[in-house]
Amino acid sequence: MKNLLYLLSLILLVFFSNCGLEQMAMNYHKVEYSNDKNPLELHSGKVKFNLLGKFPAYYFPKKANLVITPVIVCDDNYELPFDPINLQGESMSGGDATIFNESGGEFSQVLEFDFMEWVSYGYDFHNLSLELRAIASLDTSEIILDTVKLSSGLITTSNNLYNCDNPVFASHNYDDTTFLESSAIIYFLVNKSNIRTSEKSDDDVKKLQDFIKNGYETARFEIRSYASPEGDVNWNDELSDNRNESTLSYAKQLMRQLRADGSSDNDKYVTVSVGGDFDGFYNLVKSSSIDDKSMINRIVKSNKTDKQREQAIRDMAEVYDAIDNDILPFLRKAEITIKAYQPKRQFEDMKRDFEQGVFQENHVNELLYLASKFNDSISMQLYGLAAQKYNSWEAYNNLAALLMTDAMTKKPFGDIYFSERISQLLDSARVHSGMNGVADATIRENLSILSSWSYDFSKDDLFDNYSQIDFIRKGDYFKAISSSKNFSTYNYTLAKILSGENILCDCANITNSKIKSECHYLNAISYARQGNVKNCVNQLSLYMKFCFDCKSMNNRILNDDEFKVFEDNEDMKGLIEKNLNNNID
Repeated sequence: MKNLLYLLSLILLVFFSNCGLEQMAMNYHKVEYSNDKNPLELHSGKVKFNLLGKFPAYYFPKKANLVITPVIVCDDNYELPFDPINLQGESMSGGDATIFNESGGEFSQVLEFDFMEWVSYGYDFHNLSLELRAIASLDTSEIILDTVKLSSGLITTSNNLYNCDNPVFASHNYDDTTFLESSAIIYFLVNKSNIRTSEKSDDDVKKLQDFIKNGYETARFEIRSYASPEGDVNWNDELSDNRNESTLSYAKQLMRQLRADGSSDNDKYVTVSVGGDFDGFYNLVKSSSIDDKSMINRIVKSNKTDKQREQAIRDMAEVYDAIDNDILPFLRKAEITIKAYQPKRQFEDMKRDFEQGVFQENHVNELLYLASKFNDSISMQLYGLAAQKYNSWEAYNNLAALLMTDAMTKKPFGDIYFSERISQLLDSARVHSGMNGVADATIRENLSILSSWSYDFSKDDLFDNYSQIDFIRKGDYFKAISSSKNFSTYNYTLAKILSGENILCDCANITNSKIKSECHYLNAISYARQGNVKNCVNQLSLYMKFCFDCKSMNNRILNDDEFKVFEDNEDMKGLIEKNLNNNID
């Protein structure tokens, strides 16, 4: 008898459970599902939306459970399921939300997925839709409810960004024009400007003679004259000028006598008359053995005018014999300096040797310099050689910068999928840089561009300042607008449209055909959002004039959900048909 009652209870339980589930299935159409994005939208490399469900009164049994699985479905039958959402009746526990029997209830869930990762796997996102798949259970029974198609399409306009990042190339630090120099000092007696015979045979003059014998090409001859600063300002200026004239005359005579290169060219002689040499005074006092040297300089410098400073020096000379004997005589002088071009290999010489296969660098900087002058393939070869032979951080960095530039050339608009090789090269640059200031700033700038390409802005140490492009990739369109310095650029217009203001890009002043075509495409999107089909079709027609692959252009328009609202419009159909015929021709 007990077994019979147990069996009867079990049958009744299953019956009423099935009745409850059947009622849930029958009334499932009364459940209101919605999401805040239809179609879905791409921002900052991710698709994010808020899913909301509302259940009417007396729909949800007290002991029921409902497991809802949101699923993204693609054109190629690829499916991306989200984590299930577990709803429960008021007599149950452990779920994500409780739905009451008498009053009903609701739930909301923010969902997102990484669009960049999805596309990198090769999945086709066209004709994308969002579906909800649900299984209801009560006691030991369950039932699959009807699939709900919640939204269709994906707006990817934020992906139309113009990639105009600027990878930073490290300097080659090779100066093909550097100077060698040699100087001689001519000393004068107090208040005199004539050059004594003893000075003409001075060791410094002999040093000049030896320098000239090297046969360097002369850049210029510099004559700089001075006066000791204890005299009157006007007299010191006149005395310095006189010493300059006598030294110039002597220098020309000496240079021509020794057949120095350029000695007959008067334009190569440059003269400077300093006058009273206060700076020279301070430096000689500072390096002297005078006990009170700091006090002397401090007292002289505390005077406001040259006249006052001159008097202070005269007063100090009365007290300190060393000033009169060891300081001032060495300020009554003139300097003759020969500046000559240092013999260095020029680009044409290095290029010739390289093309003949006989190039041999004297220093890594020559390799870096040569690499900076060639096209990408040869530059890659030379930077690679500099990295291999010298572990040059500049070479590693510039190899990465070349690959980054190439990536943007191949994909000027939209997401950039860069190779791991770029990151490896920048890591090597960091290892071999010693992390000096210039190297650190250069490498960090390039790493920040890679992070921006990956929509990864979590590394604050890489971003000293965000660029307009960074703000667009971050999805912060208002900051992208406010940071813009040019209101007619493509990216400024894109940021405006993404922020909800459907302005137009000024295509007329753009000379680059690729950018011009994309401007017309962006304008078509702006008109589509305004519901202006005529102008939208007109802009798409202009866009097509600048492209050569008509088939891919048609596919882009047909697959862009910005224009889905016009897919049955006769003008739009006519444009696509005309473009197909042009492609056939």
